[in-house]
Amino acid sequence: MIIVKKFGLVLVVSLFAVVLVACGSGDSKDSSSSDKKSDSGDKIVIRTSHVTQEGSVIDKTHKKFKEVLEELSDGQVEVQVYPAGQLGSTDDDTVEGMRAGTFEVGSAPSLVLSNFVPQYAIFDFPYLFRNNDEVKAFVDSDIYQNEVAKPFEEKTGLKILGNYGIGWMQVLNAKRAVNEPADLKGLSLRSATAQVQMDTLEAWGANPTPMAFGEVFTAIQQGAVDGLSSTPDLMTSDKFYEPAKYLTLTDHIIIVHVLMINEEFFNSLSEDIQGHVIEAAKQAVEYGWSLEREHHNNGVETMKQAGVEITELTPEMKEKFIEASKPAIDKNVDLVGEDFYIKAEEIAEQAR
Repeated sequence: MIIVKKFGLVLVVSLFAVVLVACGSGDSKDSSSSDKKSDSGDKIVIRTSHVTQEGSVIDKTHKKFKEVLEELSDGQVEVQVYPAGQLGSTDDDTVEGMRAGTFEVGSAPSLVLSNFVPQYAIFDFPYLFRNNDEVKAFVDSDIYQNEVAKPFEEKTGLKILGNYGIGWMQVLNAKRAVNEPADLKGLSLRSATAQVQMDTLEAWGANPTPMAFGEVFTAIQQGAVDGLSSTPDLMTSDKFYEPAKYLTLTDHIIIVHVLMINEEFFNSLSEDIQGHVIEAAKQAVEYGWSLEREHHNNGVETMKQAGVEITELTPEMKEKFIEASKPAIDKNVDLVGEDFYIKAEEIAEQAR
């Protein structure tokens, strides 16, 4: 009887051990895939953030990303777009929020990214790029990918999904029509804090005045500044054309936005979902590029209808601005490195 009980106990223990081993081997086999957000049926939520108002080029680009990704994933991925600085009021907040994992996707201008990789300041150099095709050729080049994008990814832990232009900068002022750089002499123009941009305005004879964007309207009204350098889309969204009635289409600098994702989060996704994210981003930035001209034209037309006097530069007139910009380029070329600047210039000229 004792022998039978002992045999039964041994049998139960042995069977239990077999079950444990079987379960353990099963866990080991699936451990690599269990760490991935895969096609298990669980919905994946991706939050995107930007600081501009709904309806902007940036906002529409983010919403295109949402539309395409949700469609490609058959609804497995839900994208939540947070515009107007809901998750961070500045572009710097957008970058840091992604790095901290507060949200997964965002876009910020190259000006902010140059704090991590100085070569991002290349987009601030006046007339280096003359049209969208030249900018596209540069961001698609090995030079950009290897000397700008990859170093940024390594320093920040953010993966770049794409680049798109949101508009070309023009000059709007409340004092007089501007047909050549000499007409800007003595005018105080709001500028971003980017050194190249400030030096460009100064080389033209203006007084660059860094100021928060939200303060510009009142500053023009009160005469604290005479105008600003910005895109027609941004000029109209904040109605700067009400106190300032002279617009000159200089097209001197493009504002490039970079769409990014937290790399650790991206790596946690299954290969299928990663592919969908990349494809959705590709379609979104292509859509963003297509919106740039539309928003430019709409902005110019809005100002024209509001009584703004618009000066369109002839090639000869624009050449005067190009020539007057050269001191700003020479002064700041070391920011990105002369060799790098020459490489970018060659790519732009080949696409011209």
